[in-house]
Amino acid sequence: MEQRSSRPIEGGGATVVMATKPKFKSDVLAAIHASATALQQVGAIDQATMRKFDASCLAVAATLAGVVVFDR
Repeated sequence: MEQRSSRPIEGGGATVVMATKPKFKSDVLAAIHASATALQQVGAIDQATMRKFDASCLAVAATLAGVVVFDR
């Protein structure tokens, strides 16, 4: 499952959508997730089951601390 992020193009109002490669907890879990994705595409498993595979197989992104900026 690809994650998508968007960012504005400089000088324009358009938005670019970029797909990022998912990060897995291990190579074995990447293979299991790939099989589950194929099963979902042919209708053998539903979206709720796929979400469970996502939760089990995908690495959690690090949380970044926010910075407060004041305009003086």
